[in-house]
Amino acid sequence: MNFEVEHEDGSRRIIMIFPASRFLVIQLLVPAHSLSYSSELCNMVSTSSPLSSFAYEMMRSLNLLTLPIELIPLIVRGASLRELYNLTRTCSQLYHLGRTSRQFWMYASDQDDLPLPTGHTIETVPVDQLIYLAARAISISDAMNQPVMKPKRSFVYASKFYGQTINMLGLPGNSWYIEHIKNTSRIRIKRAESGWNYIYLDLGISKTVHAFKLLFPDERKGPAPPIILNRQEIALSDRPFDLTLDDEILLAATSNRRNVRLANYVQKLGFILRFPDRLASSRGFWISSLSINKQIRKIIIRTANAPTESPESGRLIHKFHIANIPLDILDSDDSPDVSQSSEIDWSERELEVTHAFDVPVWPSPNIVQLPRHLPTGAVHLADFNFSEEDTLEDITTTHLGSLFLCEDRLLAFHVRDLDSSGVDHFARSAGGASIVTGTYFRDSSKIVDLTILNAARTRVRSCHLTPPVARGQGNRSLNAPASLYNNAMDVVPSTSTELIASSLSEEQLIQILASKIEKRAYQIADESGSDNYERSQEYMETTLSRVRDTLNRTRATVNSTLNERVYIDRIPNEILGKIFGHYVALREVDMKPRTTDVDGPSKWFQILYVCHLAWDMADVALVLECRGLGLPLHLSIPPIVKRRPDGLPHNPYAYYMEYTNPDVRIPAMTFGTHAKELLPMVARCASLHLMYEDELVKIHPDGLGLMSEKLRSLDVYSNNFSSHPEVANLAYQKSRTLFGFLFKEPPTQLATLRLYSTVVPDDIVTVPSLKAVHLDRCRHATGTGKVNSTLQLLSRLPNLRGLNLTSCSSLHDTRDLLAATEQPKCDLKELRILSINKMWFPEIARILSAITFPLIRQVNLVDLVVFRLPEILAPEMPPPEELKNTDFARFLRKGSEFVILLYGDGVKARLTARLMPPTTTSEAVIDNLALFQVSFGHDKMMNIPMGAPEEEALPPEFAVFFDCLKLIPLHDLPKVTFVGHDKDKKTLPSAATRGFLLACSSLRSITLKNCTIDNLEDILPAPSSCPTLSTVTLDGCSGTGYMLQDFLKSRKDGGCPIETIELRNVELSPAEYDIDLLRQHVSELVLVK
Repeated sequence: MNFEVEHEDGSRRIIMIFPASRFLVIQLLVPAHSLSYSSELCNMVSTSSPLSSFAYEMMRSLNLLTLPIELIPLIVRGASLRELYNLTRTCSQLYHLGRTSRQFWMYASDQDDLPLPTGHTIETVPVDQLIYLAARAISISDAMNQPVMKPKRSFVYASKFYGQTINMLGLPGNSWYIEHIKNTSRIRIKRAESGWNYIYLDLGISKTVHAFKLLFPDERKGPAPPIILNRQEIALSDRPFDLTLDDEILLAATSNRRNVRLANYVQKLGFILRFPDRLASSRGFWISSLSINKQIRKIIIRTANAPTESPESGRLIHKFHIANIPLDILDSDDSPDVSQSSEIDWSERELEVTHAFDVPVWPSPNIVQLPRHLPTGAVHLADFNFSEEDTLEDITTTHLGSLFLCEDRLLAFHVRDLDSSGVDHFARSAGGASIVTGTYFRDSSKIVDLTILNAARTRVRSCHLTPPVARGQGNRSLNAPASLYNNAMDVVPSTSTELIASSLSEEQLIQILASKIEKRAYQIADESGSDNYERSQEYMETTLSRVRDTLNRTRATVNSTLNERVYIDRIPNEILGKIFGHYVALREVDMKPRTTDVDGPSKWFQILYVCHLAWDMADVALVLECRGLGLPLHLSIPPIVKRRPDGLPHNPYAYYMEYTNPDVRIPAMTFGTHAKELLPMVARCASLHLMYEDELVKIHPDGLGLMSEKLRSLDVYSNNFSSHPEVANLAYQKSRTLFGFLFKEPPTQLATLRLYSTVVPDDIVTVPSLKAVHLDRCRHATGTGKVNSTLQLLSRLPNLRGLNLTSCSSLHDTRDLLAATEQPKCDLKELRILSINKMWFPEIARILSAITFPLIRQVNLVDLVVFRLPEILAPEMPPPEELKNTDFARFLRKGSEFVILLYGDGVKARLTARLMPPTTTSEAVIDNLALFQVSFGHDKMMNIPMGAPEEEALPPEFAVFFDCLKLIPLHDLPKVTFVGHDKDKKTLPSAATRGFLLACSSLRSITLKNCTIDNLEDILPAPSSCPTLSTVTLDGCSGTGYMLQDFLKSRKDGGCPIETIELRNVELSPAEYDIDLLRQHVSELVLVK
């Protein structure tokens, strides 16, 4: 066996023990400064061995070429790149070793100088490139040692975005960089090499955090853009400034610099880790950097804090905090929940700090020099610079240290010193990208001084160079526009492509095609909003037409110059899949776990249109060429060509009827006329969007017979309006077994179902894989016809985790359905999120009293409808006690504060309330962490129900909202906050607010923000209302001081005194009112200006 010993002088001994001789030990002494070998360098150590003379003679004949080949990398370990490269030039055997052995180069003392291609490390770069990369590293090093460097090649950056600020970040490796035009979402990856200026990868990302896995091309094979292997969007409520990512973990500090975000974005699980108040009590406290060590399950956080004795000095005190990683992040066994969106499920908890280390001031008597051998089990945590004492002199030396964790103790060592007198500030991100500076014009006659810091070896190199003369630029600024380097390319390439077509391979041309067609794919998704609806629609129509014409009719790829070289039949299936994955696909919209509503078709109008405009058989054949690749295909297929009889109103979801041009209203392919041709496409689609119509049932009375092995999302709209009773009745009967009509076999992978304006089918229970169900304006055709009947059906879905009911009120049914019937409770065992939108509040109360959901995480009641109903409907109003012993009431006990937000007034009045968990302290995370949300709004009202007079339907301001809130079982709620969200302060309706607070029998604290307070005595009369109330906080409120005094006195006289009242920026009248008069009625008065 072999092992290696390194001596203090840098020499190494390779010790080989031969099993045949128990005592024979051969040592090869390898000096640090030499790679030559002779018999004088070999010695033999033996003890009474009969083989000693033989071994000695063997050692005399040994040289580097006669040794076993696997020993050579061990012998040359620690040599420099120059030494290794020179060694490969001595003979063919060692040259072959340098071309084929990665271990030969792996442990070079200066291997970080290798100019590795972007996207590669020394472990991943093709091994045959290492010898050439070593030669280039030597050449660069020699050039930097010259008195003045003269670049062999250069790249002139000229942008068409003249006058705009452009951020450029150099990527680790060679010459790739990121270009970001400020105040736009245009972000591109480019390469600063001649001939590559027209090649780029357009990321087109928004302000959300995007994590990309990129595959960079082989730079030896010519220009080609990087390829996105994987794209992950991660939404953060605060802007991140320090971010670390790997294949599953995200660690980020955000603009809220007292919190750390840690998430497993594969499991969709995240924590907002809050610093304990004892550690973050200072106003100047903030997080400067952070990292993660999965080996020891620790987060390493570096903080900076202004000294309390001199906060304005500009000096910072740095400190390391070592905290535990929550076990849920790394040990979660749950698979990703595909029924929900890609948003992370955030929860807040306190950071568990186990160790802390104050960065010491140099010199520090307690910090010793780093030993040659660390203690067993020591794990490196971080590097740091020693702090310097305040001095007026320039600091020319930086003292570097390292921090380790060993046996639950922190160890700190002084590592080395660095001459920093000539080092500029190098800004670089955690991912390794560095800011490219000096892009302004420099005179070619001037010598530029550069200081380069090698961070791995803390080595500084200074060099001098003369900037090259930009050809054709003269003395113009490098940022001036230049048509020669115009990088703005449309779907159809610019004429500059023709100039280089003859020099590119077919594979490269295909990649150019893909990048051009994909250019606007992500941007369209960001731009598809109501403000630019017509522009997006026109662009998508034009784009599809150009793609179809180019790829199918003219058989061309890029332009006429390339017709003979690249044509559609030879384009790889992967490229075709990408093309139609962007321009013929729908964006799959899943139920979001932390939102008050589910995105409906209004959010995907611009992309849906594409699927109807101009499809013909050639398009279908082209899409089918992509079969078997696992690429998701998202389809929206209309039922019939003829839309509807003249004179009938438009269905709000008949999205393809919104075209102003009548020529495009007739789709080329429909289920009614092309069902057989469309079957193979549906068989491989991931999401399907269709409309169920009576005319479609008339054409296919036996069903469509679709196959759907890969279908994961299904959207079905109903549009039945036939004037023929027989057809209408047949369509109704088929809708009761919708899945049997649509599919030959029930879809086994279907996870998300959205039904609009249809009955809920009885055979929904044949799809047990469903995880999210969205019912919009649906009717309940089974059983009694009430919502309970539908819930009974849904309770038979074993994997249902998300449920959204929108405008599904039983008031749409006939009047004889109003009689109450006793039904067993519906057990929704796996339900996590329940959203009910635009429904009558009393009926929602009946729903919540009729279901159980032991695993519920969030309940959303959005845009609820409030009516003044006629007396005949009065028995339908549930008593408040109906909800007290339900799972809903038990779920609400998890909340600690009910925040009520008041907007507008009159017919524009809106109310939104959120129940927050106990750990929530930051307003930035209210929307994400609310356990329960409820909102009312006159502008969101649905159709008036049958039997409710129209003049009775409009409630006055906020009073009726509070009348509904008192039905919510909040009797265990400890705190309520009222917030007025307008410039004018809100006045709470006395009687309605009093009724709501009477239901909150355990209330201990009330906060009013931006409200008037003169009616507090009416809202909170003693002793009947809130007997346990002890704290009142008034924030930004106004009122009469004497009336506030009377309120506090009445509470005290009624036996329910207010112990603490806190006044924050409160305006009391008259101006001369003595606020100290309030102290006689409370135990504590807190004034905050």
